[in-house]
Amino acid sequence: MPREDFNHTQLVFDVYDANTVFRNELIGSYEFDLQRIHGNKGHEYHRQWIGITNFDKAGSEIQGYLRVSISALLPGEVPPSHEEGEDDEEVEGDDLQKMVLLPPQIPLTGYRLCLRCLRGAKLPDMDVGGGCDPFLRVLFGATRNETPVVRNNRDPIWNHELRLPVWTPTFSDEILVQLYDWDRASQDDFIASCSLRLTDVLMNELPPTWFHLYGPPRSSLRDSVAVTNKLLHKGERRPETAYLGRLLLSAVAKLDKDPQIGSVAIPAPANPMVAEYVFRCDLFQGSEFPLGGDRVQVVFHLGENNQCSKSVNARGTLCEFYQQFEDFKVVLPAEPNQLPDLIVDFLAKGTLSESRFGYLRIKLADIMGFTPRARWYQVLPDKLSASYKDGMVCGFLLANFGFGHAADATRFKRMVVVKPRTQRFELRAFIYQGRNLAAADKTGSSDPYVRLLMGTAKGQTPHRNQTLFPLWYNVVQMAVDIPDDISMAQNLILQVLDHDVADEDDMIGRLEIPVSKISRGRAPGEPKWMSLYMEDRNNQEGEVLAAFQLLPMEQAARVPVPDIRPPTKPCMVEVSVVGLRAAAGAKDPPSHPYIQFDLGELAPQRVTQPIDISTTQNHLQVLHFPMDLPLNSLYCPAINFTVFDKGLIKRQIGAGTIPLAPYLPWSNLEPPRELPELVDRVPGAPPDSLDEEPAPPPPEEDPLRAAIPTDISQANEHPGELFDFTSPPPAAGARGIRTLPDVADSAPQVEEEISDKADEYPSVDHELEFELKDQPWNEFKYYRGQKYGLSFWEKMKLDRTMPNVGTKHAVGRLKGQVKVYPRDQIPPGRTEESATRELVQLYTPKDYTVRVYILRGRQLVPKDSNGSSDPYIVLYNGTGAAQRIKDIAHVKSKTLRPDFYSTFELPAKLPGQSELVVEIWDKDILGSDEMIGATTIDLENRIFCESWKRIEKKPIEKRALWVPNSSSPQGKVEMFVEILTTEEAARTP
Repeated sequence: MPREDFNHTQLVFDVYDANTVFRNELIGSYEFDLQRIHGNKGHEYHRQWIGITNFDKAGSEIQGYLRVSISALLPGEVPPSHEEGEDDEEVEGDDLQKMVLLPPQIPLTGYRLCLRCLRGAKLPDMDVGGGCDPFLRVLFGATRNETPVVRNNRDPIWNHELRLPVWTPTFSDEILVQLYDWDRASQDDFIASCSLRLTDVLMNELPPTWFHLYGPPRSSLRDSVAVTNKLLHKGERRPETAYLGRLLLSAVAKLDKDPQIGSVAIPAPANPMVAEYVFRCDLFQGSEFPLGGDRVQVVFHLGENNQCSKSVNARGTLCEFYQQFEDFKVVLPAEPNQLPDLIVDFLAKGTLSESRFGYLRIKLADIMGFTPRARWYQVLPDKLSASYKDGMVCGFLLANFGFGHAADATRFKRMVVVKPRTQRFELRAFIYQGRNLAAADKTGSSDPYVRLLMGTAKGQTPHRNQTLFPLWYNVVQMAVDIPDDISMAQNLILQVLDHDVADEDDMIGRLEIPVSKISRGRAPGEPKWMSLYMEDRNNQEGEVLAAFQLLPMEQAARVPVPDIRPPTKPCMVEVSVVGLRAAAGAKDPPSHPYIQFDLGELAPQRVTQPIDISTTQNHLQVLHFPMDLPLNSLYCPAINFTVFDKGLIKRQIGAGTIPLAPYLPWSNLEPPRELPELVDRVPGAPPDSLDEEPAPPPPEEDPLRAAIPTDISQANEHPGELFDFTSPPPAAGARGIRTLPDVADSAPQVEEEISDKADEYPSVDHELEFELKDQPWNEFKYYRGQKYGLSFWEKMKLDRTMPNVGTKHAVGRLKGQVKVYPRDQIPPGRTEESATRELVQLYTPKDYTVRVYILRGRQLVPKDSNGSSDPYIVLYNGTGAAQRIKDIAHVKSKTLRPDFYSTFELPAKLPGQSELVVEIWDKDILGSDEMIGATTIDLENRIFCESWKRIEKKPIEKRALWVPNSSSPQGKVEMFVEILTTEEAARTP
């Protein structure tokens, strides 16, 4: 959901009594604020008892209890895991308050929440001819109330007390106050909102207080659709980048046994006390504003008070203001917590029009005082601007802001605003390499180059074609002016852009280097890897290896530019290509793929022979690349590879990279290896050692009352959970599927035999991949799609819940082996032909039988409205009918802990048919079946792994289940796999 909705949405639990003929009857309800859930530890309430009530029927009496686990997550957040038994502790004394919900014998406490809506000031024009018809809507949980409409008045006076019923304890804490403009013939227009906390009002009455409102700039308020579309991703909040007036509110909560909703007119109270303040501003210069030939003007908004700078032209990337404003006296509330924020608008002014491209929003507490302290501010982009683009940099502003009481301002002298004295230096930027850069082309790659900006100076490197690991080894020299006061020096801006022939170049990363951190010695020092970002410094992608040096111009002429290429050693890189493996669910796979390897200027381009996928999935070809490799692994290059399909029409499938540093004999780096995510427990599910279905409570005179815990310590308990394999197996299996024999409750000796049989196998609490350290080969993903450089319509088609991901996705893996031989250590007679013959002998495909033993599913995510599922198994290894089994004959009804105890056999040709996929589905009678989750095992990485071969009895694994587009596990499956030759399978029934 949009973040704006996330902040103001309630999650409601309704419990009904199901009736066959008459309408279902509500037993009770409970409400949570999503914001409250997100604000709790771990963004969740774990195994929390909640008391349901029905005020319409039973007043405040609790109607029963539910135990729930709830998490509320924003994009990128992961729910926490929980250890078994961590929530079994008894809760006593003051800790009871942490549970919020009280036991049945303690009644809820009723309050009459009185929110006094007094007046508004300087509200925006909302109607076409100007003016506004404002009213306030107050929401608490599912209850809401409204003030009357004040017609055509931007300074409305309501003097109305809105009364809302509140029962504590409650998980709702936010009192949301929304300002609307009333419209006669259309939907009312939302203007802005503010909020209070119920807990604060319960503790202390809120006196008349000014609440300042912020939202989109006024020009965008009338078109909420445009606001939504401009943001592109639903994960982003409604922008609060402009001042939209203020509201005078007060609140009090009064005890009331039977609170009711209502409203009443009240007399006007005294306004909050005010004081005279001074806002002081010294404007020096700006840089990197996206002006496109326009002039720039800076406008300061302090509440409804404004100040404007002069308009200036850019000189290079530099805009020089050097303007000192007179002390600006304003009358504002005396209480510091009622002061507005300082809003700074940046306008691009053309001949006939002007547009707002960026802004600053600064808390007055951050600039309190009048001590001169000029500093650089990064301008934030206005995402509603027509000129806005993803990752857009809106520049920097050097200014000195001061704010405080008027009486204090006279004690501080103003700083002198003049252009500082500067000295000319030569900046030398030593640009070595880039790695893991973002893709800006549909091919999954980029054509990157580096651009450097500082004041009026700029420079750039040549671009490198189709690589995310570029080698530049370029020295960029620029003449720059550095002020004597280093604090006023502009940062050096480093941008990485993707070169486009027919379109504007796309930025794929940037960073700033403070002048104070640039070397001023005769040598630049050791280069460092520096992370790139776009708008958010915490969202980094890609790195640049670089060093920088500043030399006075007279000295620079005497210091030669060094050769920055590192010392190297002649080597041979051997790439043994086993084959390509398409990603699960990959669309339109190639029919005749081949691979092109490119090392730029380091070695000639090489290409593998195309293969026919209908007959083989393996290339089994070795390529040699003679090249000089650096002695220091810091400078080691990468091999770029591109996968093509030589079908009826040649097309590019994807692009990837092989970093060589981990394969250097003199490097201590480990080759990269991708492992599945380690999952201890599925969030919100009971521990995976839970074996038995919970037994129903013993029948009593009042079963419902007996099920309700009598105190909180009992409410927090749950049964002990032991891990064993004694659960009754299913009934006899269908054809082609072997199952363990049925076990009756009256046959404990047979049950023991099954347990003993299962105990013969070792077990691990996670995927076996974590235990198999020696992998038979290396794997490198190749990608298609781009993160930046997307068209408007491509952005609109993206998943709105995953902002800033673009269309880049993995389409497959290259499997092979990479070795680096120093030239004097190449084995005698080692040629491409001899190495290829050896590879073919080692990895000629053979027929195997794969036996899959599915024991149990645990902690499955429910898919049915009754909170359960009807799981069954689907597994496949390839696309043929003989390679797919759908065990729909053995559906396990209404359970999240199914006991399958089934064995399946599938044919496989290895290397080749690599991925074994095990899926658990939910059977539905009326609608389509839903996949609960899936796990994938790479069979090649097992049958050719020496440590796997040494395991006599393959261990039972607890594998996490996943679904696409979710970062949360959907359950676990306990299973083990055997891979047998056809001869071994015939001997072992």
